[in-house]
Amino acid sequence: MTAAVDIGPAIGVELGPDTMLCEGASTVLAVDLAGATCAWNTGSTAEAITVDDPGLYTVVVHLGGCMATDSVRVDVLPSPRPLHAPLLCEGGSVTVAWPSDTVSVTWWDGLTGPTRRFDTPGTYAYRLSYGASCTATETLTIAPGGSGVAFVPNAFTPDGDGHNDVFAVLGTLDEDTQLLIYDRWGELLMASTSATPAWDGNYHGAPVSPGVYVYHLSYSAPCGGGARARMAGSVSLIR
Repeated sequence: MTAAVDIGPAIGVELGPDTMLCEGASTVLAVDLAGATCAWNTGSTAEAITVDDPGLYTVVVHLGGCMATDSVRVDVLPSPRPLHAPLLCEGGSVTVAWPSDTVSVTWWDGLTGPTRRFDTPGTYAYRLSYGASCTATETLTIAPGGSGVAFVPNAFTPDGDGHNDVFAVLGTLDEDTQLLIYDRWGELLMASTSATPAWDGNYHGAPVSPGVYVYHLSYSAPCGGGARARMAGSVSLIR
């Protein structure tokens, strides 16, 4: 007895070579076999998927009783981190330098190079070129650092109207700035160590009475030459 067996044509699937993506880019992985059913390791059953995450992508293809499989690795080249935004001290200048020689920098005005000097505050655009063909556009903000002097108001009104509700020290200060608040009898009402010290007019969660309170402030501003400054004075709490 003789039986006829039909053998379908062999199928093959080719996802292409492993690939490297720039950060933020994507690529399409596709099976070019009309009528095939596909099962990706992502859970998709589509003939084509768009990927932007690194990993190994595998597809199993069935067509006419035959099966084929292929895998491709996708890697992502991270974009270089943006430059740290420095402060520009009053009357001075600041120089920024890109720390890696594997990155090419083109500034907003067409000049190129990893080092640039600034003497005017502002926001400046630059383009990074890295890897084989990756680019990223970033901005660098040069903020004025002032003269290293903190401004302390002489009154505030913590009445909850959204205006002048806290006694806040203004200026470009460091995280070790210390603000102490005392009442007229010398009792410590508030102690804060922060780059943005402020008092809401409360003591142990309860509002204090209107009156004059004493503050002691100790700080080291970025443009203060490294010396620690100390200030003391009074503030009027008005309700």
